[in-house]
Amino acid sequence: MVSNFHTRTAGAVSIQCDERLKVFALQMLSEAESMDKRKIAFRDGMAILHGWSPYKFKGKPGAWHIEEPDFGSDPYSHSRQDCTFTLSLLAQQFALGERLGLKPSQLNDVSCFEMILHPNCLHDLNIRAERVSPRADRFSGWQLSSLDRATCKADDMVTDDATLTKARPARLRVILLPVGYVVKLRSNEISKVFDPQKNLVYTAK
Repeated sequence: MVSNFHTRTAGAVSIQCDERLKVFALQMLSEAESMDKRKIAFRDGMAILHGWSPYKFKGKPGAWHIEEPDFGSDPYSHSRQDCTFTLSLLAQQFALGERLGLKPSQLNDVSCFEMILHPNCLHDLNIRAERVSPRADRFSGWQLSSLDRATCKADDMVTDDATLTKARPARLRVILLPVGYVVKLRSNEISKVFDPQKNLVYTAK
């Protein structure tokens, strides 16, 4: 069931999502309250990053609501009121982090609109994904490579993680992992995760 949740102090900000995601909705509203206390003025269309996705404030003073990118359309220019999709993935990202022994504070916020580097391998069956240090040129730090074939530097391409909501949605479950983590994907499943010390910390059953 989709429900609306509201702030108490931040100029009537609301967010809509599946009621099972209430804890994540309240985190968003807490962030809005913090912005209000710091005298940050909300504007129609203003974007904020929370976890893996940017969100927009829509509406007017006294009647603001938070919207997620519309990944079923054009996520760059269109948004939707129901934030269930992005918050559901955020819940999966936090659950994976907890399974790996990571605290929420150890997960790194990164916009799905930042770039990843890959040798045109998004549709390969087996992929290796590694998080290196991000750069200032909208590079998230994620580098992908194919485990099924040899590639070379000339094959390298860049795209954004927003593209992966359709092409490789399982990749988005690991997007918040810190620098140094390596993930192996088979189709749309996470098969193995290695920590920065190269210890195998997760393997699919």
